[in-house]
Amino acid sequence: MEPARPWRVDQNLTLSLGMYRGKTMLIGALVTFLVVILILYLINLLPLDGRAKQIVRVIVIILGGAFYLCAWRQAPITSTS
Repeated sequence: MEPARPWRVDQNLTLSLGMYRGKTMLIGALVTFLVVILILYLINLLPLDGRAKQIVRVIVIILGGAFYLCAWRQAPITSTS
């Protein structure tokens, strides 16, 4: 029977953490996208003129992108070495 190699366990753990981070980021991106779409839909229901709606839409899209980028930068980074 061959003894267990700790580097192999650590490598597998690192790979599984990397896959978990990828799935978490994908779910976060999907939720952010759905929230932005919902807010844009609700903005369309507001009784505003076209120019005001356009300004609010641009602000919502920029804030959604900034939120996603900020959340992406704060995600834990796993080491592959």
